[in-house]
Amino acid sequence: MKPAIGTLRVSDDLATLSRACADHLCQMARAASDRVLVALSGGNTPKPMYQLLAQEPVRSQLPWDRVHWILGDERFVPPSDPDSNYGMARAAFLSHVPVPPENVHPVPTEGVTLDEAAEQYEAMLMKALRWRYLAPRSTIAGPHLARARARRAHRLAAARSTGLARNKTLGGTRSPRTAAAAREPDLPRARLQPRRRFSCRGRGEA
Repeated sequence: MKPAIGTLRVSDDLATLSRACADHLCQMARAASDRVLVALSGGNTPKPMYQLLAQEPVRSQLPWDRVHWILGDERFVPPSDPDSNYGMARAAFLSHVPVPPENVHPVPTEGVTLDEAAEQYEAMLMKALRWRYLAPRSTIAGPHLARARARRAHRLAAARSTGLARNKTLGGTRSPRTAAAAREPDLPRARLQPRRRFSCRGRGEA
């Protein structure tokens, strides 16, 4: 029987976990009918799984032309820096597989300021995550997306409630901020800090 979504799976060690994750990602990507979005984590834990993606049988089975890769967290350093999560992912598998260059979306860290990098990556995330809302069944992504959907539902409910209250007290007038909150999807905002991790946070988060 196929495990239900949210099923907790326990592995004996990192090698077993990495193999299970690589196989699961491959299966999900192959089952998707549209493009797939994968948010990459940094650090040492996912590295063995990334390396398995570049090895058989996963390498030949993964539909690389339909899978897009973004960074779930990053540091504002060049890709050649040992602290770069993109550099780690590139060395572990991205440079060893037939992934189209346009399907890889690293955080810009060269030739831009910290604010410019955050703005550029936020724009890319907003565009990429709209695929999620258009085709939620065919997307793999990081856990922040599930939280974003929950926050979006909460914000829309709050915005509608505020709008009703304003309609009663102000003769039907809604503030531009309330109107924007009611129609804007809660897509992550890019925030970067020097030598610290890049994070995807919903608008309005502290």
